[in-house]
Amino acid sequence: MSINKQTIIKAVAWSFVEKVSAQIVGLALGIILARLLDPHDYGVVGLISIFISISSVFIDAGFANALIRKKDRTDADLSTAFYFNAFVGLFCYALLWYCAPYIAKFFNEPILIILVRIVGINIVFNSLGIVQTVLLTVQLNIKIQAYINVITQIIAGLIAVILAYNGMGVYALALLSVLSAGLKTISLWAITKWHPKSGFNKTSFSYLWGFGSKLLYASLLGTGFSKINSVLIGKFFGVTDLGYYSKASSLNEQVNSTTRGIVQRVSLPILSRYQDNPNILVENYNRILCTMVMFIAPLSAFLSLASSDIIVLLWTEKWANTIFLFQLLIISSIWEPIGQLTLSLFQVVNRTDIILKLEFPKKITYAFLIFIGFLLGIKGLCAVQILISAAEAFFNMHATKSILPISRITQLWNSLKYMIYAMTLPFLASYFIKTDYLFVNILLKFIVFAAVYIAILFIVKDQFAIGYYKTLRARILKPNNK
Repeated sequence: MSINKQTIIKAVAWSFVEKVSAQIVGLALGIILARLLDPHDYGVVGLISIFISISSVFIDAGFANALIRKKDRTDADLSTAFYFNAFVGLFCYALLWYCAPYIAKFFNEPILIILVRIVGINIVFNSLGIVQTVLLTVQLNIKIQAYINVITQIIAGLIAVILAYNGMGVYALALLSVLSAGLKTISLWAITKWHPKSGFNKTSFSYLWGFGSKLLYASLLGTGFSKINSVLIGKFFGVTDLGYYSKASSLNEQVNSTTRGIVQRVSLPILSRYQDNPNILVENYNRILCTMVMFIAPLSAFLSLASSDIIVLLWTEKWANTIFLFQLLIISSIWEPIGQLTLSLFQVVNRTDIILKLEFPKKITYAFLIFIGFLLGIKGLCAVQILISAAEAFFNMHATKSILPISRITQLWNSLKYMIYAMTLPFLASYFIKTDYLFVNILLKFIVFAAVYIAILFIVKDQFAIGYYKTLRARILKPNNK
């Protein structure tokens, strides 16, 4: 039996609320910090994020998704994953501590020695909360995760703002991430009340590593390539320019992480229930794909349209160099849900080997595009991200045909149609709206854009949009109905 639309809507909605709430809090804090700090501060932290991101890949090693997929997971599985994550977390932090002077010398930024050692504590905190997050995700208990993420972010953010106001500069950004990770891990332990009850189990590790190792290698390649831009900009164009790029990338990542979080927390546990029924699996996959792109395409298009007003209003004119970079990056985000969802599908059917195999042709393509972008400067590096994101989605969609009775043309059309709807009439109808007030510009553009986009969905009689409208209308008219 397939999961009904209401179940998918509820799961997606709660995940969306969780992510958007966290992004709103992060955006509010970012506004304050961007006004108190300068691009160089953000550039220095951007350099550190390169190494933190790569370390995080090793810590998880695909074990979280392996646990989510496994129907008969035991405490031995959970405990084994916990011990592995904790050990790797401590090892990576020790390695970063040792390498900090060499990192600082490479980028010619002496302050990186202490900052790498401070921010690196994130790795340890995050490694201790992976299993607890898995348990909440399996239960689709996204509401609790929303509370944890938002509340801890507010507390850590307020402390960082106080530090920045008192002249702590880049250290405020460094401590923000450490405090947020620490409070989140403590909260997860307190709420889930889970702790390892058994020792390290070789059989469990064999399964977890067999499934997760391929994800590890693929994620390592993906993360490494995703951070190449930061390395190139920080090394060859300067830390201040990296600050502009990091701020644009950070704002874009707020959109990407919302999409990624919904896919990981909703699609994987839902689709995993039907891993043995290909037809129902494909049906729900297509439904989730349409739902994701239906929302992310207009969101990305609108943010690109209103980016100039938004960035100047939020961060002031000193961040104007960020605008065009963000416009390019946010367009690449339209392809994000497709790439992420197809990866979840491969994991559900236990074909992580395909994920790893796809990385090689992808990375050859990416390397060529990044080289071209580098020759064109920072703007070129951002522009080719659109091609890179689209290429990833195409590679993944092409490979789905080999494992399931799913049409590549159907997937492509389910993605492109919403992009076309969002990037044509709604975009043009809102483009020429301009007043002397930035906030009014944003509001009017949003109203016109949303109205035209929704009208198009009903004019073309999009079945998903109409279905969701009927469901929402029924709930409003009959609020007591379950």
